Amino acid sequence: MAKIEKIKVLIADDDGQTSRQLANFISDHGFDCRLASNGNEARQVLLSWKPKLILADLMLPDGNAYALMDFIKNEPSLRHHFIHTIVMSGHNNKFNVKQAFDKGAKDYLVKPFKIQDVLQRLVFHCRSSKNLKEIKQKEFKKIDESSLML
Repeated sequence: MAKIEKIKVLIADDDGQTSRQLANFISDHGFDCRLASNGNEARQVLLSWKPKLILADLMLPDGNAYALMDFIKNEPSLRHHFIHTIVMSGHNNKFNVKQAFDKGAKDYLVKPFKIQDVLQRLVFHCRSSKNLKEIKQKEFKKIDESSLML
């Protein structure tokens, strides 16, 4: 029987407590998570681990989510990995949201958010990119189909 590979999620956020809680929760629901507390760590993890999804805080100590998306787009070893970025921010102004989407973000989450909402967004983006088959279906039975609507 073939082993099902979990979808890799990188959480890039300098709020260690929140990112650990988020990582634990989504790991319990079938994702493989790694944490980065700044842009440099995130770039290192991107190069070595090549996650499918990134939850990136807009503002990091040594950069921002925009720079990470530029790095993914311009780094030859990542260019064909189709890494999806979800930007997280406490700044919900039109400029930030527009710039995030212009840079290639697939979603924008406003802090504070409910951890369950993040999981639902991850599942939604996995389904939309046809990656859900990589995850054991039983691990998603807890998610109500009707709650996946955005």
